[in-house]
Amino acid sequence: MAVKKGDTVKVHYVGRKQNGEIFDSSAGREPLEFKVGSKQVIEDFDNSVLGLEVGDKKSFTTPAAKAYGEYDPNKIINLPVGAKVFIMTPSGYPMPVVIKEIADGVIKADANHPLAGEDLTFDVELVEVK
Repeated sequence: MAVKKGDTVKVHYVGRKQNGEIFDSSAGREPLEFKVGSKQVIEDFDNSVLGLEVGDKKSFTTPAAKAYGEYDPNKIINLPVGAKVFIMTPSGYPMPVVIKEIADGVIKADANHPLAGEDLTFDVELVEVK
């Protein structure tokens, strides 16, 4: 049975940056389960399983702009000492930031996704369709 939009699938996968570094993998874990077309995963990952059948494998590369976005220097945040800040996504989830620098009473935090600016390559294997 070929995967179509609305199906729930389980896949094993390996995600790599362009330098070959693995940033995520389902190896040693349960397969990733998601409903195709529901925006639970990045769009290219979602589309990569369309038409596959159980046992099929596929590799694809998605550009940064279609993954986690281009690196945006405007997402560098300068916080004065003593500021009380809650960093939340528009959907209400906490957003992690990386403190880049503390100087002259200002904290510089980076709110970019850790994979922003990275073209990503995924190897997927369809293991189940519901």
